[in-house]
Amino acid sequence: SEPFSWRALSELARLHGFSVEDLTRRGGRLWVSGPPEDGFVGSKLTEWGFRWARQRNAWYRDEST
Repeated sequence: SEPFSWRALSELARLHGFSVEDLTRRGGRLWVSGPPEDGFVGSKLTEWGFRWARQRNAWYRDEST
């Protein structure tokens, strides 16, 4: 399986129509909004170290991950 990279995430976002918000330069997280908690995209994000934030209804990844 393909390892995490910005290129891979951007391509996945383009193909599946979700948005990416990078807050890591301000000490925040990398957020992905749009794909549901389950399914192919959710599985790929989990594989890349993303976690589901139920309150925000979005995926996040800490910079250190």
